[in-house]
Amino acid sequence: MNEFFLFISMKRDNFTDLNSSIYYAELNDESKIESLKSYLHQEELIRYNSYTSDIRKQSYLLGRYCVKKALQKHSNITIPSSIWIEPGVFNQPVIKAPSIGATKVSISHSGKAAIAAVYNESHPMSIDIEQINRSNRESIYSQLTDREKSIIQLSGEENTDIFLTTLWTSKECLGKVLTTGLTCGLKLFEIDKILINEEKVIECTFNNFIQYKTSSIIYKDKLITILIPKRTTICLKN
Repeated sequence: MNEFFLFISMKRDNFTDLNSSIYYAELNDESKIESLKSYLHQEELIRYNSYTSDIRKQSYLLGRYCVKKALQKHSNITIPSSIWIEPGVFNQPVIKAPSIGATKVSISHSGKAAIAAVYNESHPMSIDIEQINRSNRESIYSQLTDREKSIIQLSGEENTDIFLTTLWTSKECLGKVLTTGLTCGLKLFEIDKILINEEKVIECTFNNFIQYKTSSIIYKDKLITILIPKRTTICLKN
């Protein structure tokens, strides 16, 4: 297993307790599957066993594992299997645990990797992960607006696939925080600006949803994107 934890410290006006816990895991050893299943709630285990595809099973298992590990860091949970992450009416993950309080979660998967962010519900947030893959270039580019195509054309060949992936994960994040997915039409989620700051973090803002922004980092061959309110400042810590 390749895994890591990130603690995110955030500040915004007079708000407190805006910290978030993020957990990433990549399954490179299938012998670990049985031990990961011990993190599942009995309801989650029923759903896990209902899947016929091994790929779907692993994706579901790894996502729930990341949530439980993040919750252990965030809320001092001692028995991960006592927590049920139930699918909501729009298939959004909902934490079923009275002792946790006003806590929400966002989950994303990419291949054999998964990532989860746990955060306070008073401060909207979401996370997405995607492999940076040149083979996705044409399909993503074909769905961009004219403004976004101009951004890509000015980014330079060396940044094309990174920026295309950033545009895509940013829209995925926005769809998650709105609980609409991408059903509203990608033009509504149009990216206004994209830049790389001094810390090599890629930042995006939206043309229509001006209250949000995304920050993206590259990890190996993947891009991890976090969406938060625009006026919130963020600090990543291992």
